Amino acid sequence: MFASALPGKLKMWNAVSDVGSFVRMWQAGRAFARQRRAVQSPSPSGSESDLLPIRVRSLGGHKVYLRRGSTDIAVFWETFVQRFFLLPQELLPSSVEYIIDLGCYTGLGTLAFAKWFPQARIFGVDASTKNMALARRNVGEHPEADRIRLMHAAVWSEDADVLFDEACDESWAYKVEPNAQHGVPVPGRRLTSVIRESGFPRVDFLKANIEGAERALLDDADQWAPYVHTFVCTFHDDVDFNTFADRLTPLGYKCLPPESLPGQYASVAVRQTPA
Repeated sequence: MFASALPGKLKMWNAVSDVGSFVRMWQAGRAFARQRRAVQSPSPSGSESDLLPIRVRSLGGHKVYLRRGSTDIAVFWETFVQRFFLLPQELLPSSVEYIIDLGCYTGLGTLAFAKWFPQARIFGVDASTKNMALARRNVGEHPEADRIRLMHAAVWSEDADVLFDEACDESWAYKVEPNAQHGVPVPGRRLTSVIRESGFPRVDFLKANIEGAERALLDDADQWAPYVHTFVCTFHDDVDFNTFADRLTPLGYKCLPPESLPGQYASVAVRQTPA
């Protein structure tokens, strides 16, 4: 049993920078696994006592905070151990200077982008009030915070307030519900409006993990495609790779499914023709 767990322990040790962080992460991971098996992952309160400080090796030992009893531990693993969304260089422009992170969650991936692309400016967007509060803390304490801006908004098909459902027990699955009768009102923004508010002249790398708003994003693609070089996206609900490719291929993108990219669970679109 120990031998089967050893590779995971080694990967975790490589991701954190000190023994205390390793122990806290390993204990949190075991607790999270138990909760998942029991389908009893409690919604974290976000209070100070619920926060686990973890020093991250790849961030130079910089500290991030994870919430006990949440999906934060899984997102940490995906970001700093498996390095999801770190694409091969051939799928990126020669210089990555402008990144938009749609569904930036608690800022873990946003901080990883800052590390992976040291010349880039990053604009992170998330609809969850709870996640954004922790993202501001995680990013605000980082030495590269001056290269990162965050915006509390939901990516949507129009610029108007929408109802955002934060009732889900899993904090990575909060979502905009188009016909919601309840929820938290948040500003809805088209991607073109997000780009304008970022102040970026273009988007070299666009990442979207927006829990069901992909349809609204793709429906508006003819408006934002001229600005975006590489787009990586996860799918939920009724959107799949065929929907993604059928929408973006006519706009000058080459679309790649997750199985064509080792270690990825997202699909990628890379611009092939000038905007």
